Amino acid sequence: MVYRGYDEIDQHDEDIFNAIVERVAPGDELWVLGDISRGNSAGTKHALNMLMELKWFSKMHMKSPIQLHLIPGNHERCHPKNHDSHKHQKLALTVFDSVQPFARHKIDGQDVMLSHFPYTRDRHETRYKQYRLFDEGLPLIHGHLHTEDRLVDREIQVSWEAWHRPVEQSEISSLIQEMDLPDVE
Repeated sequence: MVYRGYDEIDQHDEDIFNAIVERVAPGDELWVLGDISRGNSAGTKHALNMLMELKWFSKMHMKSPIQLHLIPGNHERCHPKNHDSHKHQKLALTVFDSVQPFARHKIDGQDVMLSHFPYTRDRHETRYKQYRLFDEGLPLIHGHLHTEDRLVDREIQVSWEAWHRPVEQSEISSLIQEMDLPDVE
């Protein structure tokens, strides 16, 4: 079975884990914008265990441990699209410092929105419309599409397929500088 360009899911997961370990520094915040697994129980447990290992490593070997935040995607059982999402938040919060459907964040003085979903686009037909943020003019950082497109209009995609590694805040800032942004409050 081929999974997102890999013959083996375990290799996919290991590559992502190693890329994170290579790039995180003491005190970093890592925002995961969804789809930590394919959504089944075994995959979710495996992904959470790997992230817990990362968190444990940072607590034991870094002066200031990293913080992990999850914006759940359509594959996470803790995403509000699921009728029993509240039952799965507790498990996610054993690993993540926060779990929320979206967030407003500031990067180099610019407000941005964080969400799993882009404002409107999708790879095929638009899905999950009721869970998408309205486009009020702010840059949006998302991870849903799993394509190689990094920047389209005011949307920055940070999926593994687009970058093959975690994206640094400075890289996001550079992409925001390229945008033609309206005045938004």
